Amino acid sequence: MFQISGRQLARSRGRIGLLGLRRGLSSGPEGASRGSGTPEARTRWRSPTTWLSLAATSGVASCLLYYYSVQYEERKEAVSGKRSYGTASIGGPFTLVDTSGKSVTDKDYLGKFMLIYFGFTFCPDICPDELEKISEALDLLSEPDQERIVPIMISVDPYRDTPERVKEYLKDFHPRFEGLTGDEDEIEQVAKEYRVYFSKADVTEVGDDYLMDHSIITYLIGPDGNFIEFFGKSTTPKDISVRIKSQIRKHEYDVLGSMMQTNKQATAQ
Repeated sequence: MFQISGRQLARSRGRIGLLGLRRGLSSGPEGASRGSGTPEARTRWRSPTTWLSLAATSGVASCLLYYYSVQYEERKEAVSGKRSYGTASIGGPFTLVDTSGKSVTDKDYLGKFMLIYFGFTFCPDICPDELEKISEALDLLSEPDQERIVPIMISVDPYRDTPERVKEYLKDFHPRFEGLTGDEDEIEQVAKEYRVYFSKADVTEVGDDYLMDHSIITYLIGPDGNFIEFFGKSTTPKDISVRIKSQIRKHEYDVLGSMMQTNKQATAQ
């Protein structure tokens, strides 16, 4: 609302300025009659004013053009919701515990695509909806593509989400789902690596009866452990599956190209 008002104000000022210039162009020196004097005299009176007015008009037009070009670029960035600042630094090393109680790290998943969601088992609606959406997206993929992906839920509730509880909770979703949890420090560390926000929804709650506020984002991590992209709450299962499939094909193409390059270099030697 503020930007729109600003643009309207600038537009009004521009019109007033241009109107004043037009009036300056149409009016001669004070006391001079429109019909009096010879053509040469009228030319001598008007020429200096005309050139000055044209220069001023040109300057105003240039300023307006620059202003609107800047506004256009800012509006495009606002619509897209992002600016380009280079590669996003998302993801990183972690050490957590799986549902069998075994300690695992990010290196245990190298060679596979990870589809990571941060949630908690006491979540009443959002987490189940997101995990179900991921399950539906995986079902839309072929079996070979599914085998290349490890869907993971990382708990943001280390006090209540034991490995046993996480294991039982994930039985309601895709059979390929793996659950990870850990102590408070481990969860805070992995959340920091993935830029995930989480906290108790009501810090005045006592005991185990509380909810968690947390980011609603699913991350796609490549076989090399690097971040590829993320899916928000509004992303559909179909869109997720299409984008995952595209990344799998891209990875296969890159691997094939690397192998061909290696063979070419070996042959040349």
